[in-house]
Amino acid sequence: MMFGDTLRARTERSPISRFLGAVEVSFCFFAISLYSGGYIPIPVSASGAELKAGETNPFNTVAMSLLLCGTLVAVALRWRRVLFVARHGGAINIFLLLVLLSVTWSYYPVISLKRFLVLLQTVLLGYYLVARFPMHRIIQLWASALFFAMLASLLAALAFPKIGIMSTGEVAGTWRGVFAHKSSLGAAAMLAALCSGWVWVHEPRRRLRHSLALLLCLFLAFMSSSKTAQVAIMLIIALSLCLPLLQLPGLARVWATFILAVGAICGVALLALFFADIMEALGKDPSLTGRVPVWLILLDLASNRLGLGYGYSAFFIDGNPDSDLVSGLAGWTINEAHNAYIEMVVQLGIPGLVIALWALGESAYRAFTLQHDAFRPWLGFAIIYTLTFSATNLAETILFRAGDMHCVMFTAIYAVLRIEAARRVAVSQGGLFPPRGPTDPLYAIVTP
Repeated sequence: MMFGDTLRARTERSPISRFLGAVEVSFCFFAISLYSGGYIPIPVSASGAELKAGETNPFNTVAMSLLLCGTLVAVALRWRRVLFVARHGGAINIFLLLVLLSVTWSYYPVISLKRFLVLLQTVLLGYYLVARFPMHRIIQLWASALFFAMLASLLAALAFPKIGIMSTGEVAGTWRGVFAHKSSLGAAAMLAALCSGWVWVHEPRRRLRHSLALLLCLFLAFMSSSKTAQVAIMLIIALSLCLPLLQLPGLARVWATFILAVGAICGVALLALFFADIMEALGKDPSLTGRVPVWLILLDLASNRLGLGYGYSAFFIDGNPDSDLVSGLAGWTINEAHNAYIEMVVQLGIPGLVIALWALGESAYRAFTLQHDAFRPWLGFAIIYTLTFSATNLAETILFRAGDMHCVMFTAIYAVLRIEAARRVAVSQGGLFPPRGPTDPLYAIVTP
């Protein structure tokens, strides 16, 4: 046994092992950068062209092909660990199965199949990250990759305004950096702020660098004029201030939970009562830039196909008469529902919505439960991200969106929470009861 441990340790410290580790880290940095939506739009932005509805950026196709090859190689190198993580996929695996089945009833089966393959590739990267790195290292990777994207966006806006600043329509003058749209920059800045804030707290020796990164993220979120990102950042700050109260001992924690629950209920009630005034104070119209009428139209159309929906990514397609009807009634071109929960009903019916809510609810429940049982620093990140992600999806369509950074991050958080819960159950059963079967040794290797 000692010989095996020594041999394993030497193998892990060998030059080949260190080289492969460096390659894997570089690939993950590259993959996160592209999944953030940055860099790829630069050639199109530099040319001054605007992609029309239904058009695909050819550079995006090349990038996704490279990512597919890299992901397959990475998964092959760690296939046992990735398979172990995938076993804990739960609702995400069921959602993948539903998406694949939707090809059979989709309005556009070929498109649904292609998007399924991209979604599968995205989820696999999330599983691979968990199989390869501990959760704190994953957060550090995201913080680093997004920080470079923020720096590149600042440079693009200041030195190359044709690329970094939008120049057409109502959004003219807003910053987009190395992203395709101001909203994409805002979304990346929001996630970068969360990751940078977490490493700022837990890496005091590098606090100055993380402080600069955090300030840059806040500045770019402001310059993007993305109200969704700005509200999400305010929510992150509020949750960060409230979260320590849930770590109080005994009765104090019960009272803190009660007070926070009452405060949340009161906040929702005030938002419902003074919604128009709050939106005007934030600089948005009460219809959320025309989204509310679109939601009503989509819900009316979806009511005819609540069982299965139109198929994954098969509604907002150029030439689809129902999609054209929505755009015609709204008075502007609609490419997405701008509400992930409504879009889920449109695409996959009630089953898709139930599975999506199951994944979000389970993630939040496990994060809170695990934090109460035994504190780990990354659990706070999981709680804040899950709650902010759930709220953001009320105004954006980023839940289980193929090829999106949030799909990778949520997959990683969901899987690592289930692995940690399973590990603790296995430990408690091993200490109190005779184990039903041998515990998978990978629980000791794949460490959240």
